[in-house]
Amino acid sequence: MPRTRKDEAPLLVDAPVVQGRYVELDDWTVSFETFPAEGGAR
Repeated sequence: MPRTRKDEAPLLVDAPVVQGRYVELDDWTVSFETFPAEGGAR
């Protein structure tokens, strides 16, 4: 069975409001998303 970890997934989205890491595992896309608390607050 394939597996991954957040630190193995490449950073593909690096915006002020979200950071996204994505990996394709067989027929699945695994995502690790982080939403910084200060990202979009005004």
